[in-house]
Amino acid sequence: MFNIQINKRNILNIITKLCISLALLYILFSSAISQAIVIRHDKADQQYRDLAKQYSPSIAYLDRCVATVLSKYWLITAAHCVSVKDQYPLKVSHLQINYPVEEIVLNPNAEKFDDLDIALLRLKWPLQNASPISIYEQTDELGKEVIFVGNGKTGNGLTGDAVRDKIERAATNTVDSVEAHWLSFIFNTPETATTLEGVSGDEDSGGPAFIVSKNGIQLVGVGCCQEPVKNDNGEEIQGGYLSTEYYSRISPHKTWIKQNINKPIPLLNIQNPISKALADKNISKAKMLLNNNKQWLKNPSVITDVLMYGFYRSDELSNFVLTTFPEVHSHKLKDLPLTTYAYLQGNGAILSLLIKQKVALDYTGFKGQLLPSLITWQYFNDDYLMQLKLLLNQGFDINAADDRGDSALHMAIYLGWPERVTILLELGANVNQVDAKGNSALIDAARTGKLEIVKILIANGANTALLNKEQKNAITSAKQSGFQKVVKYLNTVTL
Repeated sequence: MFNIQINKRNILNIITKLCISLALLYILFSSAISQAIVIRHDKADQQYRDLAKQYSPSIAYLDRCVATVLSKYWLITAAHCVSVKDQYPLKVSHLQINYPVEEIVLNPNAEKFDDLDIALLRLKWPLQNASPISIYEQTDELGKEVIFVGNGKTGNGLTGDAVRDKIERAATNTVDSVEAHWLSFIFNTPETATTLEGVSGDEDSGGPAFIVSKNGIQLVGVGCCQEPVKNDNGEEIQGGYLSTEYYSRISPHKTWIKQNINKPIPLLNIQNPISKALADKNISKAKMLLNNNKQWLKNPSVITDVLMYGFYRSDELSNFVLTTFPEVHSHKLKDLPLTTYAYLQGNGAILSLLIKQKVALDYTGFKGQLLPSLITWQYFNDDYLMQLKLLLNQGFDINAADDRGDSALHMAIYLGWPERVTILLELGANVNQVDAKGNSALIDAARTGKLEIVKILIANGANTALLNKEQKNAITSAKQSGFQKVVKYLNTVTL
């Protein structure tokens, strides 16, 4: 029925050697990265949801990854989910409350061993109502039952990860093999599976593998990647039965983890009356102090305190500061302009305010991209359409290309986001615009196997005959990449 084709080492090398930023990894390697929870087809979904509830206080979420709480200040996740250079992530969400990330720590042996995929995150403020997890220090993981937790794409062993509903689920599995830095698991068919067996789905990289031992719930692994099963037609089923899941093994890194999470936490400076008012959550007093004495505008650390508190805890304070004191518009948070910080933080209310105030709209990011392209693949909120319209109203060109010739439409396709592709086309994106290599949106969608997006592009007038600089069209590109469903569809529309 199914044919397993494992190429784990190639997958791990690709991921660990090209750990640049979360969003870019999803663009380039989405098929290899560990994926929410995919469940057995013969079990009720509610059972998996119920299992997850007891672990929620121990879990935090990045935009499209998961982390485990080690202490009220420290989390652990996958290294490919973070970027020290890009200061990503800026924040995590725990029990629906956002917390700013203060420090990202990679394992110092990552370069020596090119398959280490774990990272630590230190938060600026302590987590509330968290249940920290200790690490499993033993080396007898083989055969142990574990629990996965996440809220990314879901489905079952027959369909694979087919639905993104952001509902937290947990599943069990058994450690199938143990290597120096890796644990692996197989999604067994019901005949040999655990009662609530499953594997991770798309957007669950960095998630935990828990063991319940005599010492309580302990962390044994961190989600890395998955080798999907292939059916008889050679089509990959991510999260299908007999897929193999790979998690970074925690026990070899116990000393490094402990050394970091046990370091003294720098005390927050709350000597300034404004900072003290914020620490006391007294917004009215803080606003009065800000108004009465403008000396705080000469103190960058106080400006940072005020903006950070507003961005994360009080829209009221943010609106007051940003509209009353335009002097702060040039201030940076984590060396990022305020508008850039707001979209990377996922703060829609502040982002729209800053766009309307024309704050730092000249920012250029990855490969010279302008804000419409950047928010297309780095901003994950549901109000993307509103934010994009605000930018276009400020004079941005929806077809503006980056250094590689890619437009916002190309970025939406790389990300695999059909809804955003539709939005861009409805707002005037050129469906036949090509990049520097001559690849049209249709060629990009075809060669990456995104059939739903291919259909959207065709419906909006995409030209199937366009050739890139390698003289390949959409059909030949899809055929070379092995996406037979895309080839079959395109052949029917080009007859």
